[in-house]
Amino acid sequence: MQINWYVISGEDHLGPFSEDVLRHLFEANDINTDTLVWKEGMDNPISYSNLQARFQNNVPTNDESRDGPPDSPPDLPKGDLEKKQPSTSKRKVINVSDLPPLPGSEEDHQDNITKEEKKSFVSPEISFDSSNDTELEEDLKKIQEERDNILRPDFGKEDENVIVIEDEGEYEDLSEGFFSYSFRKALRNLVLVLVVFILGSYGYIYYKNYSGSFARPAKMSLNDYREVQAIAKNTNRSNVFTFRISDDKSKIWLVTNNPYIGRVVLKMKSLNGKILSSKDIELSSTSNLKGKIAEFSQFEFQKGQNLVDGFYEIEVLTPTKLEIPFIAKFFPERKRQFRFIDQVLISSMNPSEFDRILNDFNTSRAKNDIVFWEELSQKYRTLKAITVQIRDSIKNIFDLNRSDWIENVQSFEQTYLTKFGTYFTNFVVENEQAYDKYNKQDFTNKTEVISHYTRLSRLAKDVGRISINSLNSLKRFKDINDDQKMLSLERITTKPFNDIIRDCDEKIKFIQTK
Repeated sequence: MQINWYVISGEDHLGPFSEDVLRHLFEANDINTDTLVWKEGMDNPISYSNLQARFQNNVPTNDESRDGPPDSPPDLPKGDLEKKQPSTSKRKVINVSDLPPLPGSEEDHQDNITKEEKKSFVSPEISFDSSNDTELEEDLKKIQEERDNILRPDFGKEDENVIVIEDEGEYEDLSEGFFSYSFRKALRNLVLVLVVFILGSYGYIYYKNYSGSFARPAKMSLNDYREVQAIAKNTNRSNVFTFRISDDKSKIWLVTNNPYIGRVVLKMKSLNGKILSSKDIELSSTSNLKGKIAEFSQFEFQKGQNLVDGFYEIEVLTPTKLEIPFIAKFFPERKRQFRFIDQVLISSMNPSEFDRILNDFNTSRAKNDIVFWEELSQKYRTLKAITVQIRDSIKNIFDLNRSDWIENVQSFEQTYLTKFGTYFTNFVVENEQAYDKYNKQDFTNKTEVISHYTRLSRLAKDVGRISINSLNSLKRFKDINDDQKMLSLERITTKPFNDIIRDCDEKIKFIQTK
């Protein structure tokens, strides 16, 4: 069998191959029915399907240059194509001029052929012995190597996206498994994502805890929030503090310029004549400082009962050394334990507005407080006098003739219902009306006014309740001849009145100091 067939692939002529080898290439899908083949003596190449047809019809292939099949097959015995060809050591040199022209113009083809390419077309004629299986296997192995290294989609042009496997080790790297190429690629992407996430997290921590930015707390006005943000962003290494108070006086905020974390103690003492109250205020509170802000909402009052706008002497101290965020450790060290003392305005108003309100408060107190306190003092005196009369009326029952006990108790009951009961009812109604009137107004001493009228109403109701309870005890008492029980009953019925009288005396004495 002659080895004289060439496979035309692009600009390459592969071969020569025998007909049996061409069949193996076709069965291995390395060539197809449209692949062009050529051998010496042919003017033009033909498709492999045409060659197959000629094999099946026993048509010789030395007259392929004709336009169609021969009129009649040559007188060759069937199967001559499969006869063995004698081996020879001679090699036939095929000149480039003997090969069929490639698609395209002949001039372009001649221009693109270099000397090296012409040399590549020089190929020896290989003899092939079909009875020698060893030679056939070596031939097939050679064809396999040429297929792997030469037959590519673009026949020689490298593609950057195509992974060329050079050896078995690289193939194992690309194979499936725990450490496959796809797994390592996914692992690398995961590591990159984690690195970006960690860096982003540290950036966020820096922004929230070190750059001075924090969310606006509930009840803090927008204007106060803007002002404290400016303090928090101060880059001074020394500690800077500012304070703000909510409109309802329920919270105080401490803001500093350094990112401390830890417990802080706040102490406040009002300055005389510089707060919107006639009473001194002194308090203390604790909170946790974090993200440059601490919120104080639980107050322990040493003086006064509630927090009001005004100037205070402020003391802020740290019982222990404060912590700082991890990222802040890469920046210059700040003093992490301190004691801060200063006189600060604690108010939701700006300084100029507070000064105006404070001046009006002091002027109003100087002009009107005397009348106001005298009115309250008179009410306490009236309530005390009525309480004394009721107490004395009850004590008088024990001094009268015991045989007339029931008549004396009934006489006290009639006097209380017609005189004292009506008074207490009117007193409570007047106080509640005053409470509603003052509660709708806005003035500097509003809190004190409401508190006193509320207290007066409560005392009047207590006197009425105690009087009814004492009257019922007198009605139920039967042991009028038992002196010991009589003394015990007198003490039980009169003591609550004495407590109310004492309370009124304390309020009157307090008002006299105003």
